[in-house]
Amino acid sequence: MTGRGRCLNPQTIEFPTLASANRVREQFSDLIIPRDDARKKTVAFCGDAPERAQKAIGQRAHRSFERADSGFGQTALTRFERREIDFSRTNIFHSRACKAIACEFVVDDWLSQYDHTLTVSEHVEIYQRAGQPTASASGPTMREVAGWSV
Repeated sequence: MTGRGRCLNPQTIEFPTLASANRVREQFSDLIIPRDDARKKTVAFCGDAPERAQKAIGQRAHRSFERADSGFGQTALTRFERREIDFSRTNIFHSRACKAIACEFVVDDWLSQYDHTLTVSEHVEIYQRAGQPTASASGPTMREVAGWSV
């Protein structure tokens, strides 16, 4: 039996965020079992459900983790950066997210490229173009610096 009734084969699946778990709870409410705790990111559902529904729940979890992993997150601002940014025109979350993108692409002076009128996503291309190759990808190796033949 599926849903809120008796389930002989309970299953659980974890989601990266509570919001993504709750979206699945809403969409597949007839498969959620009573022991499911909506305060947690792990969803408990009936494993006796149709295979198609179980597969759909698994795919949602997989996609949710992919989206969660693709974000750049946020990076703390220094005192200097907080003084330089006009927070009457932007907010702390926007600037921290843009700094995280700049750090990912190794942009030295990210503030010179920062534009409060652009979305965080629009900054990706800007910082990607402005970014420097990492030290391991450019410059001499330790052997070359020491004068050893390569």
